[in-house]
Amino acid sequence: MDRALRVQATLGFLGAVAALFFDYAIAVRLGVVLVILWAPLLLLAGLIALLRGERAARYYLLAWVTFLAAAFFTAIYQFGVIPRAFVGEYSLLIGSALEALLLSFALGDRLNQLREAKDTAQREALRNLGRYQTLYERARYGIFTTSLDGRIIGGNPAFVEMLGYDSLPRMQREVADLERDLYLQPEDRRRMLAELDQRGQVHAFETRMRRRDGTPVWVAISAHRLGQGEDGHIEGSLLDITERKQREAAERARALAEKEKEAAKAAAQAKSSFLSNMSHEIRTPLTAVIGYGEYLLEPALDPARREQFARTIVRSGKHLLALLNDVLDLSKIEAERLRVECLPVSLFRQMADVQSVFEVRARERGLGFRLVYHWPLPETISTDPTRLRQILYNLCGNAMKFTERGGVTLEVRCQPETNRLSIAVVDTGIGIPAYKQRQIFQAFTQADVSTTRRHGGTGLGLTISRQLAERMGGELRCSSEPGLGSRFELELPTGDLEGVRLVHDVPHTPRAELADEQAVRVPQLRGSILHAEDNPDSRELVAMMVRRTGAEIVCVADGAEAVARAWERPYDLVLMDVQMPVLDGFGALAELRAQGFGAPVVALTANVMAEDRVRYHQAGFIACEPKPIRRESFYRLLARHLPAATAAGAALRGRVLLAGDNPDNQALIRWQLETLGAEVLVASDGEQALALAESGEIELVLLDLDMPVLDGATAARRLHARQPELPVYLLTATDAAEARRVAAECGCLGSLGKPLDAQALREVLARHLRAEACAPPSEPPTPPAQDYDDLSDLIQRFVDGLPETLRAMDSARAARDWAALRSLAHQLKGAGGSFGHPELSRLAAGLGKAVKAGDPSAVDQQLAALREAVARAGKG
Repeated sequence: MDRALRVQATLGFLGAVAALFFDYAIAVRLGVVLVILWAPLLLLAGLIALLRGERAARYYLLAWVTFLAAAFFTAIYQFGVIPRAFVGEYSLLIGSALEALLLSFALGDRLNQLREAKDTAQREALRNLGRYQTLYERARYGIFTTSLDGRIIGGNPAFVEMLGYDSLPRMQREVADLERDLYLQPEDRRRMLAELDQRGQVHAFETRMRRRDGTPVWVAISAHRLGQGEDGHIEGSLLDITERKQREAAERARALAEKEKEAAKAAAQAKSSFLSNMSHEIRTPLTAVIGYGEYLLEPALDPARREQFARTIVRSGKHLLALLNDVLDLSKIEAERLRVECLPVSLFRQMADVQSVFEVRARERGLGFRLVYHWPLPETISTDPTRLRQILYNLCGNAMKFTERGGVTLEVRCQPETNRLSIAVVDTGIGIPAYKQRQIFQAFTQADVSTTRRHGGTGLGLTISRQLAERMGGELRCSSEPGLGSRFELELPTGDLEGVRLVHDVPHTPRAELADEQAVRVPQLRGSILHAEDNPDSRELVAMMVRRTGAEIVCVADGAEAVARAWERPYDLVLMDVQMPVLDGFGALAELRAQGFGAPVVALTANVMAEDRVRYHQAGFIACEPKPIRRESFYRLLARHLPAATAAGAALRGRVLLAGDNPDNQALIRWQLETLGAEVLVASDGEQALALAESGEIELVLLDLDMPVLDGATAARRLHARQPELPVYLLTATDAAEARRVAAECGCLGSLGKPLDAQALREVLARHLRAEACAPPSEPPTPPAQDYDDLSDLIQRFVDGLPETLRAMDSARAARDWAALRSLAHQLKGAGGSFGHPELSRLAAGLGKAVKAGDPSAVDQQLAALREAVARAGKG
């Protein structure tokens, strides 16, 4: 209807405009025609509107009928159909006036209608506002409006109450910054704002807020951002989800408890199985130990049977020790306390060690043992040598145990392009069914119960081996056919092989000495030992083993007695049990060191876990000897610390590694060593020393404390980690107490002061090198790497080099390179005494102290005194 009126008004406006350009009569006639044509349409529109219930339509319809009647009379008047009369002449004006009147009625009615609609809308809006306000006030969830900078603009009562406030104004006063005052984790609000910036809204954003009393409350925030810049703000809702979070936590706790219950049940079953198995494994050798031990007490037993029974007891004892070692290793692995190293080691030496052990065992059982190399192979690899041997011993031991005919083959191959090494242990034994091959890597598990009964074992070896392999970056696989044998393949990373020589034939590798109880060599030693042990049987056993070497031993029953008797005579070594009554080993060692007792002290203990060894080392023990004591390692320990019982003129044969950066000092010490009969390998720094120690059979290492690239202490620590049995001594010009401390910290057996004392040097060599009855050469040997004719030539070369040393010191002083100057002073301090110039040594020591103190004037004074002393040495 409204559109029809707008069209009519538009046509009327166009007709008025047209009347300005046409003859009035023509315009009127044209308008009448158009009205007559338009009127039916308007009538039709009014009728439709009326039928639709539009109240104003009746006025519109009546106005258009009136106007149409007036137009009709005007038309027939214009065409002369009716005579001229007032009605005919003015009918259009009368009709228009009536139409206008009626349209005004329609307009008024429409305005009333609009006003009523507006009033109705206002009343509805007020009702809706009331309903919203009721919802807003009574809502269970909080509704809020905040500014982008963290101020509270508005909030409903639930929002205020949820956060522990009694009114919105108070909350607005006390909460100046939402991030700081409400959020327990301020970064949560920053994350929420970032999500709002990115997506424009957040839904169920969970965080913890702080109530007014400080208690936490879990909330879920749903919000959207409105406006930009200063007009921007955030509107949203807050739902308290604390109870839900508590329920979830309770559910998690219940699930965890259920899981722990199941784990405890499984652990109890495993423990029961383990205890049953271990009970059998321990009781079997214990039966032999006790039974044969009782037979040994019978006086009528013949020597052959006595020896047989003794061997059985020793073998059973070693089996028990192996069981305990397996259990300890597994416990360390499961507690994540087992450490794996990565050191450069000789591949062929590792394989030769394994071969030397298992060739003997194979011969004893009538089996074959082969070591097969698939070329090319790297000369050295980077791995943990101890753990590699442990895995191979387990695999080869299992192969021997389950093989009755045929033999065992150890295959070694490498893929240099991928830096992977493969070592396979192949046997011709009983084999393992396919469905059992995964099971054998589980702890305390063997292929079947009959295997345990027949062959023994805890079922820990393969579990430990696989976990060790994984910790070393490799894997352990098994393939087997029942009745045909098994193949266990160990794959390990070799480390970077760049620069490592690949060989196509076995290099010369001396076989490891066989650790057979009948082949243990008892060294002949001299010196005295103090032994503290509360167990009389252990005390007597150690005393008997020491006396067989020729050394003297004094035994005491506790730490307090050891402290009291330590000063009765000079002791070369103290063997200290850790757990003793009255005063334990730790307390006794602390008191001895406090009194200035300097002899090395070794811990004797059954607690040999890695953390225990660290504790002993930190307490000051020079070494740790595990119980039960094995003769091989015990005699090696004694030989490292006691001088050999050799004749005064006997030559000492063996290879000594000497590391030092001062060529003159190095040449002198080499001359002294070769004079005593030793073969000497020389390194100019710690890195070269480590490489040489790996490349050949070294029996003794002497390391200068101060060297470039890698200092002596660091090199000693690495050597001790790689080859713990290799004896290492430090050469240093520091005071004796400090030297002993540094040597103990880095795993050295001791230290030698510079200048070297000839008798002290000979005693060290006598402890570690083998003696020959022949006398040493009548003429001192000449170091082959130098052009010296005799010792005086060495001394003269040292004196001739002093001016160059002074120039280097002056250059370092001018450049304020205090580290270089201190190093030069240290070198001169050691070399001066060694070459018969104690004054130079004394002044160099003073220069070193001045540099350390940071006193430039004292440095200049010492340098001036050194110049004068060098001038006197040159004239002398």
